Amino acid sequence: MGLFGCMQKKSSEEKFWDWFSDYSQKISAVEDLSDARLHKLLDPLSKYLHDYCEGLVFEIGYDKETRTFELVISADGNKALFPAVERLVYAASPVRQWKITAFRQPKGRNYTIEYNGYHFDSDKVFFIPINNADNSVPIDIEVVYPDYKEENRNTFLGGTFLLLDALLGEKCTELDLAYINVSKQPDTVGDCKYYSLSMLKSYLDSRKKQID
Repeated sequence: MGLFGCMQKKSSEEKFWDWFSDYSQKISAVEDLSDARLHKLLDPLSKYLHDYCEGLVFEIGYDKETRTFELVISADGNKALFPAVERLVYAASPVRQWKITAFRQPKGRNYTIEYNGYHFDSDKVFFIPINNADNSVPIDIEVVYPDYKEENRNTFLGGTFLLLDALLGEKCTELDLAYINVSKQPDTVGDCKYYSLSMLKSYLDSRKKQID
């Protein structure tokens, strides 16, 4: 067998990182993430990522102190795409000035966002664990809002999932929460126990310890 017959073809992951290693230098030259030039530079990244696996998305971050960029590869909440995210990120070769991360990571216990005109505060939004008597994980939760309106259900759902991703991280949200519903906070919750969303990670961690 000749030399060329012995050469292995590069995987789709290796091809992506070969391309990104070169192209990332153009992004690194723009240190202000609000710079309008950056948006045009990100279009090819989006295309190459979709060519690798349709449905994957990315986020870009920048640490001014270390002058390091972060590329977060996300399945955008689609659990079926988790293996594709992991294959791609774990195949990443070192890229100068860049940190490569699989999945959106938790941002802390307390988090607030503005979404479609509504203010979501993890300290002021409550959840009720439902059908969880056996202390297993994943769990079902009802997230309740005093100002909930059924006609704005999609806004409340969208804001809830953004909060959950920020509090738990993308992977934990999908794997540790089986069912998530939003509704109006009742005047009384009867025998149900309810907690602020800022306590959700601690609540899940305690259940996992009981399982172990």
